[in-house]
Amino acid sequence: MNIYQQIEFEDLSCDLKLLAEVCGIETIRVLLKNLSGLRFYIPRLSNIEKFIIRYIKNNKDKTLKQISCELKISEQHTINIHNKIKETTKLKSNRFSIK
Repeated sequence: MNIYQQIEFEDLSCDLKLLAEVCGIETIRVLLKNLSGLRFYIPRLSNIEKFIIRYIKNNKDKTLKQISCELKISEQHTINIHNKIKETTKLKSNRFSIK
């Protein structure tokens, strides 16, 4: 029998119990078996900039305010990322323009 299958919810630390409540005990067993000893940081959605950029690009029909509400991030943060997108697009177009 797999030793990890013997781990029960009550055996877990507080943080692992929290994860088990969200992901299930089986996921915790897999994490313990394959990733034991690693420390994880789970960022807020507002810190996953590549996702936010893609989300903004894929939802051009929505206002920045709507996007902010859907992502539960500040409108100012959304505006800042939107401005980065515009600046990056502008730089790319300037690089390929004929002068």
